[in-house]
Amino acid sequence: MLDPRRVLILGEENARLFALSGYLTGRGFQVDRARVVDEARALMRHLQYHALVTCVDLERGHSPAIELMAQTRLEQNGVRTVALTDCASETSPAQPCWLSADVVIGSEVPVAQMGKTVCVSLAD
Repeated sequence: MLDPRRVLILGEENARLFALSGYLTGRGFQVDRARVVDEARALMRHLQYHALVTCVDLERGHSPAIELMAQTRLEQNGVRTVALTDCASETSPAQPCWLSADVVIGSEVPVAQMGKTVCVSLAD
């Protein structure tokens, strides 16, 4: 059974992810962080998550983070996938992260709104 209060955030340390982590923690979520996909996979083997939130660089094209989101959606029923991207409003819906993520949030969104969006996606 999933712990509905556990979220994994995947991405390099930056102010926005730190703020998002703080926002979610302040709302009662237990937040774990992974800098790289291998760390995230290791955590996911040992802990049950309700959501995987990951940064996706759409300019790089193929991404291990996108693969992890797709694999998570296929293999872990009930785990929500959220992609944070720097160009969500400018890219085609055919982008790989659109196909792998339950929610896509652009980096232009203020952190508080980003946090609210993540919380709402977890309430489904």
